[in-house]
Amino acid sequence: MRPLTTVVTFTHNFPMKDETDALMPYRRLPGKLAAAVWSTRLGKWTTIYATSTTAAAAGLAIGASWRLGVLALILLVLIGIALLLTYLVEQYGYPFLELASSASLRWLRGRDYRLTRSVHDLLYGLGAELPLILFLVVVAMGAVWLFLGVIEDVVSGDPLVIVDQKVFQLLQSLRSPAADALLVAMTELGDRAVIVPVVILASAALLLIRRWWAALYVVVAAISSTLFVHGMKRILHRPRPLHIYDGISEFSFPSGHATSSIAVYGFLVFLLTRSAAPQLRWALISITLSLIMLIAFSRLYLGAHWLSDVGAGLAFNTALIAVLAVLYLRQNQEPLPSSILATLLALTVIIAATWHIRQSYNSDRARYAPPIVMPSNGVRSP
Repeated sequence: MRPLTTVVTFTHNFPMKDETDALMPYRRLPGKLAAAVWSTRLGKWTTIYATSTTAAAAGLAIGASWRLGVLALILLVLIGIALLLTYLVEQYGYPFLELASSASLRWLRGRDYRLTRSVHDLLYGLGAELPLILFLVVVAMGAVWLFLGVIEDVVSGDPLVIVDQKVFQLLQSLRSPAADALLVAMTELGDRAVIVPVVILASAALLLIRRWWAALYVVVAAISSTLFVHGMKRILHRPRPLHIYDGISEFSFPSGHATSSIAVYGFLVFLLTRSAAPQLRWALISITLSLIMLIAFSRLYLGAHWLSDVGAGLAFNTALIAVLAVLYLRQNQEPLPSSILATLLALTVIIAATWHIRQSYNSDRARYAPPIVMPSNGVRSP
């Protein structure tokens, strides 16, 4: 006869009916979470975009080459991130700041101290622009913190430099003639031959409609980014991954294309979206963010910059346009004719880019040609 303890231990290993019923809600939790995400508009669009992105990349990988499939996935993910950021800021970021602004004013109003009264009067004087100014201040602070962290790692040779090497080697292994053809054209959208006409035409259009401060700030954004890029290159003298330029442009840190594109395109979009309808505002922000991210990625893919070069350029000029935007808002400017100006600037980009690509595409293809043998130090001899 077996001991009673053995029987008890054996039967205890199986859950009773009551225990199984109690666990059922927890077993269904993943399905409930998935259903909750799918029930939101963000969840539906994210799922659809992710599925179509994966399918497109898989189709390219099967039909053409795995390199094109991987690159297509990266590019589509970057565009998806731009769309997601736009949606989150529109739907959650700005409404949250409106609530936070109102709560802050109520809290300051309830404190009878000289300092709190002064801060309350200052914030209250900003009026309806208070949430946007607070958002821009937070963005500027975060971008400055990111820029200082990147430059500290570059100067001290911290792990970010190792990440630079890994990203460079990975992207060089993915290069193909078809991707080169696309991304050389994409990087030319950030060349001076495209940026300068956009700045000139935007400034002229703003002067024509007597928006003096807006025209001034556009020029200041463009000039400040150029001075920043040339100043940092002269100070750091950091070599590029591949030797493709001479003179001051031989140095890598920071990325001039990333810096100038976010300074000009980013600040112009800020001006246009202030008075744009919601649909136009969403389209302008999404398209501009996608363009900036694709230009920045093209610099990495073509071996023109390290990841930290691009990150530092984007971070610094994000802070720059945030500060300029706050100063501009303090001028209490009138709204701009967003639709007309957006159409004019879009046509300018298209015409200038078409002309520039026709003139420089072949020479740029030769300039950005991948090295035949990957050098161990990341620098190709001319």
